[in-house]
Amino acid sequence: MTKHLLIIEGEQGHLEGLQSFLDSKGYGFYSADNVQHGFEFLHSLSIDGVMLSLDMFEMDDLEVLNDLRSEYPKIPVITMSSSLSRKLALDAFSGGARGHFSKPIAPQQLQEAMFIFEGHLC
Repeated sequence: MTKHLLIIEGEQGHLEGLQSFLDSKGYGFYSADNVQHGFEFLHSLSIDGVMLSLDMFEMDDLEVLNDLRSEYPKIPVITMSSSLSRKLALDAFSGGARGHFSKPIAPQQLQEAMFIFEGHLC
């Protein structure tokens, strides 16, 4: 059965790269260009994992992660950010993220992200 991931990412170029990678690996995916659309997908579709950009400026980045983990504790979340802040990465892990990557994400890192998801999707 195809696993479906949700990408919440506001940067079009990065979103297209993620979509291309997921498509090449046989994953189904939905994409949301903002947090509100992301939660609409989560409320209405069966989602197996979330890739969440922490570069969205609609809400406090970690507040979004906390809301997501509170409402959907069984869905694994991987965060991404253009910030190289170690504190942000540690805060994301403390908030329940299963992984955190700096953008742009290299193909090897995307493969690692898929291993993280597979460990939780089996």
